[in-house]
Amino acid sequence: MAAALSYAIRVAAVAVLAIGAACGKHKESLIVVNLTTATPITNPGPVTLTVGSLSREYPVAALSSTPVSLGLYVPENVTGTVDVTARVATKSCAGYDGSGTATIDAAGASVGTSITLTPTLRCDCREFDHRDSLAPACDLTANPAVGDVYMLTAAFSPDGRYLVTCGNDNRAKVWRFDGTTLTAEGHVIPIDGGGRVAFSPDGRLMAAVSWSARGNAVAIYDVPAFTLRQTLTGAIDFTIDVAFTPDSQHVIALESNNVDNGRLLSFSLVSGNLATGSLGLDPLVLAVSPVAGTTGIPIAVASFDGNAGIYTLGTNGFSAPTFFNVTADASIVWSVAISPDGNLLAAGGEDAAFNLWGLPFTSAATGPPLVVGGGNGVNMLAFSPDSDFVAVAAGTFGREVSFWNIGSRSKLAAYEPSYVATAIAYAPNGRAVAGGELFCGQVFLCVAAD
Repeated sequence: MAAALSYAIRVAAVAVLAIGAACGKHKESLIVVNLTTATPITNPGPVTLTVGSLSREYPVAALSSTPVSLGLYVPENVTGTVDVTARVATKSCAGYDGSGTATIDAAGASVGTSITLTPTLRCDCREFDHRDSLAPACDLTANPAVGDVYMLTAAFSPDGRYLVTCGNDNRAKVWRFDGTTLTAEGHVIPIDGGGRVAFSPDGRLMAAVSWSARGNAVAIYDVPAFTLRQTLTGAIDFTIDVAFTPDSQHVIALESNNVDNGRLLSFSLVSGNLATGSLGLDPLVLAVSPVAGTTGIPIAVASFDGNAGIYTLGTNGFSAPTFFNVTADASIVWSVAISPDGNLLAAGGEDAAFNLWGLPFTSAATGPPLVVGGGNGVNMLAFSPDSDFVAVAAGTFGREVSFWNIGSRSKLAAYEPSYVATAIAYAPNGRAVAGGELFCGQVFLCVAAD
């Protein structure tokens, strides 16, 4: 296909140049660029070819090791050896760049060059301090116990105006996000002992859970005032995670007995009813599908024993679970996530890998495990808003925030934060990623650079 396209371009160029010569028109030269990449790209967005001050965009469906040929005409006064650059638009903090040269012996020539595209991080990443402004300086070398805060959660509001970060410092902090940077909003929400937060899909509410004591209530806050609206009681053990159903009418809480089992709780914000279901595993985190299925709402729960469970919340409560294995060595499953389109489940953990399963769920993964590398555990996963990418907060011996293309099952780019990344979330427009780190209350923000 690529060879045929290249041939067609050259034939057309010869015909155009011949007509131009007969009519006395200027003789443009044609540079045919053969693009390849070792890392396949599906739906990459436009490719921009540039020669000097001349640039042109081309829609491309896919890029791989099979060449894709694109033609760029340059004015007749451009001769000799020229630099040619290729750039693929940024998606999920990653882009592709490459360069080559072409030699135009005379005006009207048709020449070729080959460019291999390589993935690159194309986000500007900065770090912010979640801690109280009066907190002592965090110096892990001199005094590791002073000023240290372990970040647990980062959550964007559905309109993208706010980011809430939660640490083990008994507080959640509200940031205003303007698309470029974070500014502390002034709202500080008490979360005793640490916990997690989640926004309702309609953006009107935020739920928070605390795991400091058995039977803690789920707190519901109004947005954007971030004032306490109500508390939801009914938990008997430790509430360790929280989410909303797609219609924003139910709050799902994850409860652990801190030994070997737990429950799912569904609080109706309309009727006030509470439905519960036994987990049958030792839980850690949950993910609620943003899309309801034909039989109800899929819910995934990660466990400490290397497995995870899939549950469905229907009109009659929670279904019996379907269990499946995630980590190859039975180590902790730190994260589960469900794509915004409701079609994929991601799960990963301490064995430095994650995988994808289709929804409705079948036990067979969509392919072999995706290895993060470096012995770094997968601490949290987040899907991009278009469901095409996964961002991974990883770290054990090292530290990395990486961005993966789901279609090609490949890592595109990575950012190295100051400390191990423990939380991660996409902004609703897909052009920013934020998360938290293991030490010193550090929050990272990566914003698309173009």
